[in-house]
Amino acid sequence: MIESARISVGELFVTRLVDARASVTRYALDGSNGREIALPGVGTAFGFYNELSSTEVTYGFSGFETPTTIYVFDIATGTSRPWRAPKVSFDPADYETTQERAKSKDGTSIPMFITRKRGLARDGKSPTIITGYGWGGVSSTPWFDSKLIAWLECGGTIVTANVRGGGEYGQTGITRRAARSGRRRSTTSSRARSTS
Repeated sequence: MIESARISVGELFVTRLVDARASVTRYALDGSNGREIALPGVGTAFGFYNELSSTEVTYGFSGFETPTTIYVFDIATGTSRPWRAPKVSFDPADYETTQERAKSKDGTSIPMFITRKRGLARDGKSPTIITGYGWGGVSSTPWFDSKLIAWLECGGTIVTANVRGGGEYGQTGITRRAARSGRRRSTTSSRARSTS
């Protein structure tokens, strides 16, 4: 689903929500030559309108383990570099967010984010906070919450599921069916992630 489209430094930047995470593609102004921008991680991106020079544009990025940081994207090299970042008492590189899928009772594939310390064993012993949302077309996209860093530092895991009814796929059949059938499908999707 397209979230925004902006023209900057002579190119078109299109930000999409793909499985509830940001994906950004840059195009020539005629829509040709689409190239995906490598974002700093699994997260949420916004901006691409503040030109610093004829080849540089800024954007914001945040994720479960990354507070909102402003990056500079250079169209000549196709690379990003941090420009403005908050001072924090932890290293975001010590943590990772992956995106995986669980199967609901009816077989529907449900995307979910898993955030934990980098290298933490996946042996089922890590205490886990499981959350999810999927109703009214509202998506659970990656967001930063400093209170959760203490949980991660203690070896905890955070799982956020994108249960049916969220807006990450636009107004799809899944969203319409979830609205017609009530919370049951979202609850079933939620159970799928907690048992996988």
